[in-house]
Amino acid sequence: MLLLAVVFRQKQMPGALIPSGTSNSKETFMRIVKSHWLVAMLGCGLLAFGSSPQASKTLDPNIKNPFASKMKRENPGLAQPERRRVFEQDLAQLPAKISAARTGALQKPAPSPRELALARLSSLSGGSLKIFWNENGSLPIFIKGYRLQENKLAQAQIASDAALSQQALAFLQENADLFRLQNPAQEFQVLTVQREASGMTHIHYQQVYQGLEVWGRDIWVHLDRNGVVESFNGRYSATPASVAVNDLQINQARAEQIARQAFGIPADAISSRLLIFIDENETPHAAWLVNLKKGWDGNWHYFVAAQTGALLKHYNHIMFDGPVTGSGTDLLGASRNLNLYQIGANYLMIDASKPMFNAAQSQIPDDGKGVVYVFDARNGEGEQLYYVVSNNPNSWSDRSSVSASANGALVYDYYNQVHGRNAIDGAGSTMNIAINFKQNLNNAFWNGQFMVFGNGDGNRFSPLAAALDVTAHEMSHGVVERTANLVYENQPGALNESFADVFGALFEFWVEGNAGDWLIGEDVTTPGTPGDALRDMANPASNLVAFSKQPTKMSEFQNLPNTEEGDNGGVHINSGIPNRAFYLFATNSGLEAAEKVYYRALSTYLTRNAQFIDCRLAVIKAAEDLYGVGSAQATAAGQAFDGVEIFSGESTPPPPVQPPVEGTEYLAVIDASSGQLYRTSTSGQQITQISNTGLRSRPSVSDDGGDIFYVDTNGNIHLLASDGSSDQTITGSGGFNNIAISPNGRWLAVTSTFLEAVIYVADLASPSPSLAPVQLYTPTSAQGEETGNILYPDRIDWSSDNAVLMYDAFNIYVNASGDTTSYWDINLLRAADGKINRLFPPQRPGVNLGNAVFASNTDNIIAFDFFDETGAVKAIAVNLNTGEQGVITNNGSSLSSPSFSRNDQRVYYHYIENNTASVWYVDLFPDGLTGNGNDAQILNGGVYPVSYTVGQRPTDVESNDPVLPAAFALEQNYPNPFNPETAIRYSLPVAGNVTLAIFDVNGRRVATLESGMKPAGAHAVRWNGLDDAGKRVTSGIYFYRLTATAANGSVQTMTKKMTLLK
Repeated sequence: MLLLAVVFRQKQMPGALIPSGTSNSKETFMRIVKSHWLVAMLGCGLLAFGSSPQASKTLDPNIKNPFASKMKRENPGLAQPERRRVFEQDLAQLPAKISAARTGALQKPAPSPRELALARLSSLSGGSLKIFWNENGSLPIFIKGYRLQENKLAQAQIASDAALSQQALAFLQENADLFRLQNPAQEFQVLTVQREASGMTHIHYQQVYQGLEVWGRDIWVHLDRNGVVESFNGRYSATPASVAVNDLQINQARAEQIARQAFGIPADAISSRLLIFIDENETPHAAWLVNLKKGWDGNWHYFVAAQTGALLKHYNHIMFDGPVTGSGTDLLGASRNLNLYQIGANYLMIDASKPMFNAAQSQIPDDGKGVVYVFDARNGEGEQLYYVVSNNPNSWSDRSSVSASANGALVYDYYNQVHGRNAIDGAGSTMNIAINFKQNLNNAFWNGQFMVFGNGDGNRFSPLAAALDVTAHEMSHGVVERTANLVYENQPGALNESFADVFGALFEFWVEGNAGDWLIGEDVTTPGTPGDALRDMANPASNLVAFSKQPTKMSEFQNLPNTEEGDNGGVHINSGIPNRAFYLFATNSGLEAAEKVYYRALSTYLTRNAQFIDCRLAVIKAAEDLYGVGSAQATAAGQAFDGVEIFSGESTPPPPVQPPVEGTEYLAVIDASSGQLYRTSTSGQQITQISNTGLRSRPSVSDDGGDIFYVDTNGNIHLLASDGSSDQTITGSGGFNNIAISPNGRWLAVTSTFLEAVIYVADLASPSPSLAPVQLYTPTSAQGEETGNILYPDRIDWSSDNAVLMYDAFNIYVNASGDTTSYWDINLLRAADGKINRLFPPQRPGVNLGNAVFASNTDNIIAFDFFDETGAVKAIAVNLNTGEQGVITNNGSSLSSPSFSRNDQRVYYHYIENNTASVWYVDLFPDGLTGNGNDAQILNGGVYPVSYTVGQRPTDVESNDPVLPAAFALEQNYPNPFNPETAIRYSLPVAGNVTLAIFDVNGRRVATLESGMKPAGAHAVRWNGLDDAGKRVTSGIYFYRLTATAANGSVQTMTKKMTLLK
């Protein structure tokens, strides 16, 4: 039988290779540990195993630590000098032997279509291109450049909205690969075309798919006076091609029935429409949006999957004034001028004095067109509304009606006179206000048609209609709804609340001049406590805030659940961050400039799913439009958002995801009985033996799927054609444990069977390649209280950019008390200089991490095995940029050795239990991190599955040598802010002596990243937040400075700022 995961020394028995539909039960797995060697007795050969549902994966109490299976190094006493000498001879000759034996030449990384699109846009814009990406780096959310198109429109065409729209759609089509869209001209419909006296045109598009609205996804394309696209922004989704919109299983009536049942009480009105809904995992669904109305404070949206009837999401679209707790005094008691409507001897609170009033179409009082109504709910829930009537125009018994009417009219005047907006919708539609809603309601809200006021309980709030800023806040929700229409949840919802606060405060300053302030609701909040308020825009965490204090910057951002109890993801809590940004901007640039910039950002740039970063970009762009690029106002806008830690990079980070290799995908699987390597289809069929001997460890496959490198059971390296047509033995010393070839074939890494903390690395593209030993070490922790000693590495895997080698290592850990424990962890090694970065901070005792692999198409995501004191193994995936993580699968007491599929949408892994090894897969949710639970077994008797594709990564043109940079340049680091690591790129038009160093805010040098001669071209370096002594630096702002001295003695220096957040 095969001794799996040890030095294979016993006689091997061949496995029976027959397709099977046998039982998928997983039996108990027995391990025998001798001298740190794990002997896994697996007697079953490799069997085809049709896809089957997941069985329960059990914990074996006899398995104390599954990572013991990786302890397979030679006892130092057995390492004979002669074996070491022969091994070192093999090391010296290995690069040349591999170069001679390889079936293909080294691959040059071919530019992807997205990279080509970026290069073309950069060329068109003359180097001024700036692109900002969404949170996972997959889609652009903002593009700006001097010029983004080659073609200009004829002067006669510029006058045509249709021609301008075609020009904008042509821009999207030209860059379809960048946008991840299949047919942009068919996927966007014009919502509005806005022209300006300056000649600029702004076109607002709704995303659609097969004629259906893609809910909450819209974009803006902005054209200059010549009809050439100069910027783009918005939130949209890649073409939802996976959605089937025909032959739906749930019709409209059934969807409404499902929504009504979920609602639980009879609705006053119900309507529905079919659309495409993108869930929070970016999975598209054909869905029915069912709108249920109940009373004045019930405007519920239910999304029902049109194929399954599942309830995808629901929320109340009512926009309340926050988790209300407050009080006030009276309705201020001031004498106000009122615009009324007289009918006979009665006077009604209907304001028909505004320019929007349409007398010809109005039938007062029931159907006024372009009026401001004030209705009385008489403490009911809106089932019946009453006109506010008096027989004396100068006598009104209900002071709430006076405040509501006067303040509502002034809100109209503010938007009309300051922003040229005709009523809430911009089209002169009637404005409705309702007072005395419910009994002692501590709230005010906008429900999509009405501005509704409660009277408070006299404790937390006094009648809310008294406050100028509260009235403007709620009516501004209506303006937001008719412009950006920000979704009322998470960051878009916080922006919705913030913009309502912004215009609430601006309105108060407009009415009261210098008597205005930065407090919201101070006139109606906690009447028994003078001076406090509902919110404070100047200092959201100040003691003047009566109830929930707010965060003031992103490092204080609160991740709340997207539920009603969680304030729809913190819409009223986190609005303090953009509120503070506006305060900083307005106090720097002045109220007049601030209100113009913010109104333009809201009405011209923001889209439904805008995030805080989108708000920053929109405000800066609006300031540039109004006052010029580099103006004091644009600078102030950037500084304001810097002040609340809403940062953005200053240049274009490359798309982090490569297109998958195009070709046929296979699995390379080791037969657990014979140890030999087999190739199978991804469904576990078409099983073919391809190796001549058994394997000691997981194989490594070239990016094009043509070559497989492996170490056999005797410790020798083989180069195997992936179709099994040839299997060459490259070494004879028997001292190798693992091998990894980089995706482009340039870098080679190997480890030995000896007990040594060394990885041997070679650059096969160098004139005389040699395997240089890299001594492994554990970077010192920030506290310096612990020491570590790496005994040896095991699994090794290259990043897709061919620059970084990821490895796991076995460590002996000695704490300050002298107690010793052992553990596995994961580290990164930079090939160019051997610098090592600890990927994760020290874990608690009992935690082991190992078997790490990069995703197939991005270096942002890795997967690995996680084991802790619970005795359970989990396959975990982590996004290294965002820190997000997900559980791929729970794997009982077995390591999984994960492998990503061709497109990174699936993970293959093995499971071992009681003399049975099997290969499984699980599909991932769109986050690329979390298994969706559809685990299925596809092979019985196999271990260490590796997915590979025989083919090439797609490219539209032949790969040419890169053009040398035209100028010296230092780019903004990406990501920024960052934790734990960031990338810095720079360009040299000529070779030079370079120094790239990090400095703190006091000017002290923290770390030196580059020092020495560098050739002309583009360069990249990573900083992991460690100083030159290997200690982790604290959070804060740092500066990085690049100095380059050319051969002619000329010196150039550039400095940029970055932020480390922990």
